[in-house]
Amino acid sequence: MKIKYFSFLIIYLSSLMLFQTSCDIQKAPSEPTSNDVGDLKFLSGKVIDDKTLQGIPQARVTISGSNLITDANGSFSLTQELSDGIYPIVITKEGYFTIQRNLKISKPEKGKSFVTAFSMIQKNPTVNITASTGGSINLTEGYSLSIPANALSANTAMSITPILGGGIPFNTSGKFVIEAVACEPAGQTFSSPFTLQVPLQVSPSIVNSTNLKALTVNSATGAVEQISNVTITTGGRINVQFNHFSYVILYLDQNLFRVTEKLYEDSVKSTTAIADCRSEKASASVTVGSTISLNRLSVTLAATLLQRNLNFSISGTGSISRKIGDPIRQLQYQVLGTLYDIEYFDGNNWISSEQIKIPESIKFFSKDVGSCHNQGGTSGQ
Repeated sequence: MKIKYFSFLIIYLSSLMLFQTSCDIQKAPSEPTSNDVGDLKFLSGKVIDDKTLQGIPQARVTISGSNLITDANGSFSLTQELSDGIYPIVITKEGYFTIQRNLKISKPEKGKSFVTAFSMIQKNPTVNITASTGGSINLTEGYSLSIPANALSANTAMSITPILGGGIPFNTSGKFVIEAVACEPAGQTFSSPFTLQVPLQVSPSIVNSTNLKALTVNSATGAVEQISNVTITTGGRINVQFNHFSYVILYLDQNLFRVTEKLYEDSVKSTTAIADCRSEKASASVTVGSTISLNRLSVTLAATLLQRNLNFSISGTGSISRKIGDPIRQLQYQVLGTLYDIEYFDGNNWISSEQIKIPESIKFFSKDVGSCHNQGGTSGQ
């Protein structure tokens, strides 16, 4: 077991999520079969839309000096083997916010593939704001922007887009980011402050006016500036007032949370695939998703804290066969992965509040479940 205090620009994606090809399993009632990754590349991944969860085609992925383009399903693969280390990865696509991450490769094994997933956030459409009257932008997710009259020197097309988890453009080490919003056009100035209102995605028992902090990051220069005018409404919303556009980041101190990580193995389960006296071969596919139990954090915030995409599943296909004289066999499987326990410090004690199970591989077994009276292999029992 190990405890990690996470740095928010580093994604720990060294898990071996093995999308298994169909493999012929002979008798192995007590030992798992070897993981057959077939023709998987050393590093493969998928770029998806943050909202639709659909793959994004024609996205450019740059890693280790290689420029890759995602296919029609948003998938990419790298044939170059990577040794232990941290590799900068940049993903771009017109109309989306650029992703800049550090991909950690740890203990690669020959013949096994690292599989990763990245979600990109699409920029929201602009709204024309009249300088003389001001105006507002309201998103269905509960975000809003209010511009006072005469705060602009000219009519301007503007947009706001929540970007939490989609690539915050500066090192957030030591900060637990609870919200991030891109206000565009970047660098736009106002003669009187605008008001940005965002929903509170953390339990009110955690966030208060004392520990909530805010800053802006200039997307062009990278300059960081603290925001002092931040308030929490009685309705559970956060108001931020400032006088120029950039990325607005709301955060708590990182030391309020810690994450305990350990491996888990689910119990062995049976499939409906049986190689019996009438069918000498049988196969089955298994799909497993994440198990998420949250009390104080939203799924988005938990994903940000862990720096992992939580809404995904893995699939595997296994097959079994029997020869004349062999017993009847049933295909079984076991899911292995990582269990995250998120703890919150209430000022006196660490309290376990959230648990997340991320499946990372599927192992297949065959189990003897009977015998055939007629050992011809294809006749009835």
